[in-house]
Amino acid sequence: MPLNLHFVKEGTILTPESHSSEKFMHLIKVGMARQYVQNLSEEVKKGLTQKAKEGYVTGKPPYGYKKLDKKNSVIDEKTAPYVVRAFELYSKGDVSLRQLSSRLYDEGFIYKDTTPKAYKTQIEHILKNPFYYGVVQYKGECYEGKHQALITKELFDLTQLAFRKDNKPKHMIARNFLFAGMIKCSKCGCNLSGEIKKGKYIYYSCTGGKGECEQQHIYIKEETIEKQLLQALSRITITDEHKEWISSVLAESFKDEQRYTKERINSLNTQKQKLRERIDKIYLDKLDGKISEDFWLDRHNKWTQDLFAIQNAITAHEKTNINFIEMGAKFLKICNEVEDLYKVADNSEKRELLNYVLQNLCMDGESLSYEYKKPFDIFAKGLNRNKKLLELSEDRTFCIDIFEAMTQTSCDLLRNIEDFMQNIA
Repeated sequence: MPLNLHFVKEGTILTPESHSSEKFMHLIKVGMARQYVQNLSEEVKKGLTQKAKEGYVTGKPPYGYKKLDKKNSVIDEKTAPYVVRAFELYSKGDVSLRQLSSRLYDEGFIYKDTTPKAYKTQIEHILKNPFYYGVVQYKGECYEGKHQALITKELFDLTQLAFRKDNKPKHMIARNFLFAGMIKCSKCGCNLSGEIKKGKYIYYSCTGGKGECEQQHIYIKEETIEKQLLQALSRITITDEHKEWISSVLAESFKDEQRYTKERINSLNTQKQKLRERIDKIYLDKLDGKISEDFWLDRHNKWTQDLFAIQNAITAHEKTNINFIEMGAKFLKICNEVEDLYKVADNSEKRELLNYVLQNLCMDGESLSYEYKKPFDIFAKGLNRNKKLLELSEDRTFCIDIFEAMTQTSCDLLRNIEDFMQNIA
């Protein structure tokens, strides 16, 4: 049965018997319609590409942000803390995506009202999105975003490392044993692992991973180890006099730090401007046909990443000026209260605190040896009232050690310190 096409708007009917001129006109109209659709698609793509180049998200903003208007995205105060905390936890490399989802929920972070605990794929999508450190990505190209970043590029990079197998700890923390993977055997150098005996008692022994070891069958109670660690923490003390003196030295050193920071920021801003000029020039070279599309894309993305790295360095220097004195005060305060802080912490916080203060933990029989990290080694030995003030005033390395210890203090540890201070106030 022949098929007849009725075009109501045009008022025409096409049949197999229609004149060739009618069929030809129809083909012209179809071609024009196809051209219109293709042109419209190209214009939409051009508009989206231009929007991305200007630093704006091309669709719905990621979780943690919301639309302010048609172009601008702003931080969503309700959901942003979830994103930041997810990056902080996963970047440590010792939790899976499923464990991360449960940990966030246990800490009181709700993903959505309809989905309190996020699925693995949802969290993975968040953790791999460069938008959170200030990048707009569109069709494989990266552009500097106009939105405010939620995290630093450094934290994002650490998080990406956590997805790689080589960033996972060699000895997983089975059953969340407090000291698993932290203490080595003095005889063979293998880690001590924990196990539960009689359903409730925790013992540690050498894993014997390098072969038979004489300490492989020596079992040490967790309480025995923890008692020695508490003794180590109790030795860290500082007098009010020394605390006041160190605070004044830090304040004086802060002036030098400010001068250096100002010079560094100026240098970084110069590098930033040069990179922007390079990006603009290479784009013009691409338009003029002087370079290939692939070469332009490769250089563009690399220099854009360099641009973000420089901006993050500038932000870090600016924050250092703001937080330096406050962090110094907190650091000195915990030197006298680190033992009490340990006692009120949970297992993950205890591990972090111990790693912050001690290093090279080693077990020989039931005797634990260790070393204090700088500058806790000086505080643990005790500062002689007369002699040490003069020595330390001439020892700039001592102040540098304190600077480094403060900057290595993680967000979790600072948060725990603040909560602890409020509890004992």
